[in-house]
Amino acid sequence: MTRRRGQDGSIERSGRWMVVRFWIDVPGQDERRHACERICPKSGPGLLSKSEQRRRAKEIIAASGCDTEEHFRKVVLKQKVVTFSEQADWWLDWLQTRNNKPIPETSVPTIRSAIEKWLNPYVGNLPLSEVGNGALKAIVKKMVGKLSPKSQRTYIGYAKQIRKSLIDDEGEPIYPITWNNDFIDLPPVVKREQRREKLSAEEIEKLIASEEQKWVHAVFVLCAASGMRIAEILAIDIGTCLPPDCSMILVKQQVKASKVVEYLKTDAAHRIVDLCPEAAEYLREFVRDRKGLLFPSRKRTTPVSYKNFLKRYLTPSMKKLGVKELGKAAHAFRRFRSSILAKSGVEEDIRKFWLGHENNDVTAQYAEQIREDNSWRQTLAAKVGLGFQIPAFVPKPIVRNVRKNRQASEVAVVS
Repeated sequence: MTRRRGQDGSIERSGRWMVVRFWIDVPGQDERRHACERICPKSGPGLLSKSEQRRRAKEIIAASGCDTEEHFRKVVLKQKVVTFSEQADWWLDWLQTRNNKPIPETSVPTIRSAIEKWLNPYVGNLPLSEVGNGALKAIVKKMVGKLSPKSQRTYIGYAKQIRKSLIDDEGEPIYPITWNNDFIDLPPVVKREQRREKLSAEEIEKLIASEEQKWVHAVFVLCAASGMRIAEILAIDIGTCLPPDCSMILVKQQVKASKVVEYLKTDAAHRIVDLCPEAAEYLREFVRDRKGLLFPSRKRTTPVSYKNFLKRYLTPSMKKLGVKELGKAAHAFRRFRSSILAKSGVEEDIRKFWLGHENNDVTAQYAEQIREDNSWRQTLAAKVGLGFQIPAFVPKPIVRNVRKNRQASEVAVVS
């Protein structure tokens, strides 16, 4: 259904009268009906000229209100009240099916979880038209102390988009609104505080040395040596992402949930990351003659879950290290590598290339030259080096319970 506006009507003869016919919405009906109003007698006293008839017809149509937005809202939209939760379901489906940059299927659970946990419990049953500044302000109060400022802004942004997504046939919002962020009282996101987390070389070495599982030891080494995102490292395929000498990593996929997906965070994330000789030698020793995923799960055919890795390995290791309020701990490796590159005098263009950051200053032609010049990049990577020493891996001791007698037992530690 669309708003009705701009009708001129149709002037006709009907019996002894000149009349105007036009469309008008009727409460409780999807289809409009024809309305007919008298303009003047078709002859004799009171007859109007053709121009006067057209002017009078417009006055009659305007007086009916059939073309106004108020009439459209009052008559048409109230036929069915759309709730926030109903529109949220439609919006989430539309995000996946739209022609312009549809979101991947793996992103849906995260957005749906945010809606179901933080939006629907408070405004889900409200008519969409009532989800305004006041409703969002009440939600923000519930979020304080439980979500980061960035998450609060993201989830409130979902609510705004959901309300805006109900549109008419002309693509205009049915419930337009002026959002007042000062009234909603969203907290600011201080980027300076977000970026303070960075590990030192000494902390990197302690973190790696403390790890008792070989594969986790290798993930930490690659994170610090390459600056790649952990989701990208967990998706490395030995056959397609690594050359035989392991001197570079072709970044073309990442782990999302427990799946390998072929899209990356940005277009710039599709890149080649060159490793220094020390890191390449470590990686060759780790790979040996294996095939498939570099870091497979127990099923061997699927990757290690990104969230599980953070929860079970990285975060506990960070806590043991004594790093407090680290926030996004995974990014600490990238910041460490970025600082090593900067201190070594590596130009910004190549730093952005290796880290997968967008570079609006470099031309596409120059970026392609960087990608194709493997020899130059390898020489530069060797010059920069690791920036830290790779601690030797110490296997986790095997602990077995040995029953000595019925009354007591002792623990034998086998190295």
